[in-house]
Amino acid sequence: MNLRMKHFLMLVLCGCFLLSTADFVSLHGQEEVADKAGEEAADLLDESPNSIAEQLAAEQPDWVQQGDQALDDGTVMLVIESDPYFDAFGGEKLVRLAMEQRVSKTIDDWIQPGAGELLGYDWEYINQNLRVMEKTEYVAFDTPVNLADEKYQQMHVTYTQLRLDEKFRHETQANWEELETRSRLKQTGLIGGGVLVTLLLLFGFTRIDTASRGYYSHRLFLLTLMVALVAGSVWWYLSGQFMWL
Repeated sequence: MNLRMKHFLMLVLCGCFLLSTADFVSLHGQEEVADKAGEEAADLLDESPNSIAEQLAAEQPDWVQQGDQALDDGTVMLVIESDPYFDAFGGEKLVRLAMEQRVSKTIDDWIQPGAGELLGYDWEYINQNLRVMEKTEYVAFDTPVNLADEKYQQMHVTYTQLRLDEKFRHETQANWEELETRSRLKQTGLIGGGVLVTLLLLFGFTRIDTASRGYYSHRLFLLTLMVALVAGSVWWYLSGQFMWL
């Protein structure tokens, strides 16, 4: 290999080294820029809820700022607010769930714990009969798309006011008493049926054993025990099909 060829190879190797070094420096610089942009985005999203909360507080209706109220005539006014970090569909689902939970909790306070869940007033009933106010506020969040998810560009919060008056309270009380009556009738029938089946088994075992003069006592006892186990299983299953009140 002559001298010119050696010089050429050395130049090629130096050029490759310089190119690889430049790529490494460029990549490292891009990572630093990306990390910095990510930190800025995180800081922006962390700070944004405060500005959103301030904007929402300034635009709240008077009845929202007053909050829940218990009036002198026994009427309960409930104010429900959706989460501003949800999109429109998510906020609506959250409000529906919150409406059912708040009404159920109020019924529990009126009657007893668990009464609201058993009576089961769903969102459709609450929306048609108890909702008296509703207002939606849209929050403009001016942020570049590459720094925040699109749902942060336009968020909304929904305020709902429910009116639970004495008429509704009497209705819930009447429904609860009806539920208690049905439950106790089922309890009575189930307990009476269990006692009757037990007596029939004892009577049948005694009569057959006496008629056979004890010849089939062992087999008859096993048969009676099997029938008792089946009857007990059926009784246990039926007892779990309704609430014992």
